[in-house]
Amino acid sequence: MQFFGVLVSLVAVLAILTQLYPERLLEMTFNGGDLIIILNRAFWAVYCACLRLRPAVHTMSFLLAVAPISAAATLPFAASMPRAWAWRPGPRAWHTTPSL
Repeated sequence: MQFFGVLVSLVAVLAILTQLYPERLLEMTFNGGDLIIILNRAFWAVYCACLRLRPAVHTMSFLLAVAPISAAATLPFAASMPRAWAWRPGPRAWHTTPSL
């Protein structure tokens, strides 16, 4: 029954995105950020589905085990974005704004 609910939700989202013109699905383009977000949502769905299977440990212990795994899984994405590492605050950065 849950799968049916997910399917109905997916069809509704596609209907909104395409404005009920299915040919618009072929015209859609995605950039790198879009694909990362889509992949992130898929991982989040798997994580939420697997929470029922987690061992009977304290919540903070579980978080302590999962956080390093999540950080390690993020590293390839961070390494593939050299421009993000080269960012330097400009004149509009919050810490350079004069006090009022």
